[in-house]
Amino acid sequence: LEDINYIKKSSYEEMFLITYYSLISFFKSLGTFGTRSSVTKDNLDIIKEVFKILRYERKLLNFILYNIKNIDIASAMDVVTKLDELNDKTIWHYYEVIEDIETAISLEDEQRGKRAKGDFPTLIKDDTYTKEVISLVEDYESIKKFLGFEEEFWNFSKDKIKVISDYDDTTLFKVEPLLNEDEEVKDFLITIPNVTNLETALITIKLLEEGYEIYKNMGKKLSNRKSFDKQDEFVKKYLPDKINKEIH
Repeated sequence: LEDINYIKKSSYEEMFLITYYSLISFFKSLGTFGTRSSVTKDNLDIIKEVFKILRYERKLLNFILYNIKNIDIASAMDVVTKLDELNDKTIWHYYEVIEDIETAISLEDEQRGKRAKGDFPTLIKDDTYTKEVISLVEDYESIKKFLGFEEEFWNFSKDKIKVISDYDDTTLFKVEPLLNEDEEVKDFLITIPNVTNLETALITIKLLEEGYEIYKNMGKKLSNRKSFDKQDEFVKKYLPDKINKEIH
């Protein structure tokens, strides 16, 4: 809570300083390159972009604060640290953009002040961090609901699924089909992590999907494994839909 509130408080100072330096650069550029110059206009774009980024960051932090009692604190701290590090990189990036404009002004070379293509992947350009934030509220029950397997599978698997909370080795997580003497599936075991973040959610989805495929082959020889696509659906469809609902 202290870390989150510190970041939120610091964003006001960051916004003030970026606005201050951008406006100074704007008036210098105005005198050197004129009103129609893309470099002159970029000074104002910097202010708008930083404002959007910091406002969006605040939404993510508020989402964590609102759900703090229902999420894993270690996972939350990890994501907040990543957001803070990205914030630092982003602010320094914009200072460098302003510095390039200042250099262009001093040299009276407009080209020197133009931003390169493939600009810095900020929080509002790359949804990787947002997906990590939204995944903090996922748990075993929400993963079950997402997968949509029939209730018979969950009832049958209840005592076959082992959850490990503390671990250092992700190879512990696996699906083990148990075969009889005719190499037919007679049972299976699934070992999954406690779902607390995006990484553990994806591991759990993959293993439960594999376990479900084995379940459908009970009493039969295992056929060639099919391709599993629930992880992609989770990242590309489920999480973006949830982000649009909970964050935007």
